[in-house]
Amino acid sequence: MKQQPLNQVINYNGEPYYDLITHEKDIVHFYSNSCGPCKMIDEILIDYPNVIRVNVDEYLELVDNLNIKCVPTIYIYKEGSLTDKIEGYKNKELLINLLNK
Repeated sequence: MKQQPLNQVINYNGEPYYDLITHEKDIVHFYSNSCGPCKMIDEILIDYPNVIRVNVDEYLELVDNLNIKCVPTIYIYKEGSLTDKIEGYKNKELLINLLNK
């Protein structure tokens, strides 16, 4: 498994999903280009390392397999295991607290 550089936002493009989950902590943002709240979350996530963005409109099979029901949805992995799932828009302060725990 190839280690991705730190502090890099990666746009998912169909590679094996779990090959991207390689850090101590990875944040996966499931979004749609037509989602206003998703764009606001992107502005917050830019300050975090190891962010993977998945466009739900382009990768329907992955979204279905991961049981993503709404956008925005954020999955947080620690040491490769899913530890938190954040669904829907959260205000900036609450989102930052959830991301930092």
